[in-house]
Amino acid sequence: NTTTSDVTGNQTIGGTLGVTGNSTLAATSVQSFTTTKQVSVTINSITANPGGSETLSLDDHFNFISYSGSNGDYTITLPNADSGAVMRFKTDDSVAANKTITLQPQSGQRIDGEATYSMNRSFDGISVVGHNDQWYIIQKKEK
Repeated sequence: NTTTSDVTGNQTIGGTLGVTGNSTLAATSVQSFTTTKQVSVTINSITANPGGSETLSLDDHFNFISYSGSNGDYTITLPNADSGAVMRFKTDDSVAANKTITLQPQSGQRIDGEATYSMNRSFDGISVVGHNDQWYIIQKKEK
């Protein structure tokens, strides 16, 4: 039994590996697995305002959006559409017909062939996946 171990280089560990506490993995390939509890994601909270904008990174994979202020448009620029990258967006009840969130891909990229995608209803939701330097809608919910 080992309580602390530094593993460097390529190592093979046989049997069962139990990890207590936090663990940080870099690029990791996982085959089939079973979860015994919940799967949590980090939520990126966005507070939109009229005329505002921001650019996301692929680290911002789950985005919860609220809107503050008067009517207008808020632009969110997506990161490069890396193949397999998934991004999700969900609005709350502060987003409305005159308080619009516009998703905009990087220059030369599209979202399902379009230059932008607008969210202008409460509780809108959209998921996109990157493939061949483009974003594709894989799910959307409009209330």
